[in-house]
Amino acid sequence: MLTASTEGQLSRIIKKLSQSMSCGKREQVLLKNYSLLSFAARSVVSESLSLIDAYEESRGIIITIENRFGKKCRE
Repeated sequence: MLTASTEGQLSRIIKKLSQSMSCGKREQVLLKNYSLLSFAARSVVSESLSLIDAYEESRGIIITIENRFGKKCRE
């Protein structure tokens, strides 16, 4: 599972996922900072990915990202 503590880390993770995820693939990311959730939603959509789940855990918030509309789904 990928982990992000800052907006910069999360931004790099989301960009990497948008370039590498196969169509229909899902990936989970642990957000260590609760304020990253709203940033994650905007960033995921801006990269043509889908934020399909988010839940709180003792370590932070776990989000699930899926590639439904990204570049690899259009190829």
